[in-house]
Amino acid sequence: MNYFELYDLPVQFKLDPSALKLRYIELSKRLHPDLHTLSSPENQLYMLEQSTKNNKAYGTLKDDLERTRYILQLHNLIEDEEQFNMPATFLGEVMDLNETVAEIQLDNDQTKRNKALIAIERIVESMFQDIAPFMDAFDRGEDKDENLQKIKEYYFKMKYMNRLKENIDKLAD
Repeated sequence: MNYFELYDLPVQFKLDPSALKLRYIELSKRLHPDLHTLSSPENQLYMLEQSTKNNKAYGTLKDDLERTRYILQLHNLIEDEEQFNMPATFLGEVMDLNETVAEIQLDNDQTKRNKALIAIERIVESMFQDIAPFMDAFDRGEDKDENLQKIKEYYFKMKYMNRLKENIDKLAD
């Protein structure tokens, strides 16, 4: 049973957060190991496993990027440690940003850091605006294979942008 089936939700990129949370809470109340302390050891272990699955499912589905990864995995389009070749156009677009991050690592300039974070947010927002119609089309059941290929590229671009942001954030610490 996949996480969407566990929560009785459709496999979609856009989920209703309140419906997701409600389903998580309902399952948590039923599955929590503390409620099964008088059960057999086998049943206690089963409930612990189910409770763990519920927590992992909720963590995956509530996070947009993790949900994207999970949907791609459900469709056998992504491997756990897959190395994706970024399009040259994308790498060209973020080349200046990479150089700025390298400079920040050398001089830890707060102004450059803030500008880089703003630039990352702009790129991320632009990427989301570009991919949103494909996610919507997938959610409606249209051209799933073609849409998923575009969404896969978006996923890896987002991972790249998140790594850049994390590198900048580490410098602030």
